[in-house]
Formats: sequence, structure tokens, C-alpha cells
Amino acid sequence: MRKKATKSSKTGLARKGGCLLQKIAKAVESLQNPIKRAEVKIAIAKQFNLIHQPDRALLYIEQALQEIGLIDLDEIYFINNLKCKAAEQLAKAGLQNRSVVMLTQTLQYADAIEDLDNRDYALIDVSEAYAEIGLYDRAIQIGLMMEDDYKKVWRLFDSIAYTAIVQHSHHEQILNILAVIDDSQDRDHFLLEVANKYSAANQPLLIQGMKRSLKNYTVALRPDDNGTFVAYVPAIAGCHAWGKTPEEAQAELIHVFEMIRDEYQCYLDG
Repeated sequence: MRKKATKSSKTGLARKGGCLLQKIAKAVESLQNPIKRAEVKIAIAKQFNLIHQPDRALLYIEQALQEIGLIDLDEIYFINNLKCKAAEQLAKAGLQNRSVVMLTQTLQYADAIEDLDNRDYALIDVSEAYAEIGLYDRAIQIGLMMEDDYKKVWRLFDSIAYTAIVQHSHHEQILNILAVIDDSQDRDHFLLEVANKYSAANQPLLIQGMKRSLKNYTVALRPDDNGTFVAYVPAIAGCHAWGKTPEEAQAELIHVFEMIRDEYQCYLDG
């Protein structure tokens, strides 16, 4: 029979973890690249935050910022990326205001990057950092500053949704994210992804808010090789049906959709 961890045993584990992190920090100094040194020190700060030692976390954040100051300005993308990660840990260490100031400065640098591709990726880093510290409205605003690139926008929204659901459970922010997606097919697909994340995060009641009827989804129709027709919902994997005529395929699709919906209901009834 497993023994329940006592407060003293947890304290002991935290102390051992802190000692190990300090040993790793000493070894980091042998690294020649300031980017690598900064990355490791931010990772150490993150671990100290996880074991509720913000003072030690702050020490390594400050060291990481010193390392960032040594990076060549030509590496502006790496500088911004590391500053975003450092800002996240500042907020987790209890210094939210300082974190926001750093992200505001980082946003200015990111927006000024001439290469549009690198600019978009830098904006993603800033936006995701804002999401990580719970400022989702600001994160979405920055995301909309990017050039119209489907892959980048999709990655951004997915990251914000995951952070909101798993770490903060801000359901209303998910609805804000969905509202800014213009394409109905993309929105439907994202809706299903959100429902899956609610499920993975053990929040089945919120899945109900994501359930809708088939008429709310985009339905596609195409001829099949054998002369039949296939009706399907692009946003829902496995939601497709065959028929001898387009009408028959669409009628059958309703039953398939209801079967998938009922599976969600069985999960809810659990």
C-alpha cells in the first residue's frame, strides 16, 4: 500500500530538486553560446517556480537576461523568443507587472522585424507568452497583427486554446478565439479540437457547449469511383457516408453525425 506523501517529505523532495538544479546551473557556465546558456537558465527558473521557490527562480531569470544581453543583435528572433520565455517565468514568480512591461518592449521589437516570415513567428512568441500568463484578449490582438498565413494563425490559436483550457479554464476566451476565425470550415474543425481538449482536460461539462447540430457544419459532397456519392463533414474526422444518389448520401450522413454526437453523450454520462 502506497504511503501518502507528507509535508516534510514533499519539502525534502523540493530541497533535493533545488540542489540538483544548482548543480546543473554550474555546469551551464561551460557552454560557449549565450543563447544556450540563457535557454538552460530559463528552464532552471521554470523548475524552481514549479517547486514553489520563486526567489531562486528570479535569480536565474536575472542571469538569463544577462546572457540575452550578450547575444548578437543579428539574432533578434532568438532574443525575442528568450525574452518571452523569461517574461512567462517572471509572471509565475509573482512579478506580473514586470512581465507585461518586458512583453510590451518585446512586441515593439517583434513588430519592427523587416522579414515578414520572421516577424510573424516573433509575434507568435509574444502572443503565446501573453496567453501563458492569462492575458488572452491581448494575445488574440497580437495574433491578428500577423500576415494572413493559415499555418501560423492556426498554431497561435491552438496554443492559446490549450493554455486557456488546461491551465486556466477560461471558457469565454475560447469563444473569443472562435469568433475571429472567418472561414466556417476552419472554425468547425477548431471547434472539434477544442471539444477534444476539454475531454483530455477532464472537463466533460464544457464539451456540451461545443456540441451543435449538423446544420451548423459545412457538408461537402463528391462522386465516388464506383458511381456512388460521398457526403462528409471536413471538420469531423470519420463523419462521412455513401449513397447511390447525392440525396441518399446526405440523408445517411445525418445518421452518422448523430452516432458521433451520441458517443460524446455517452462520455458525458460516463
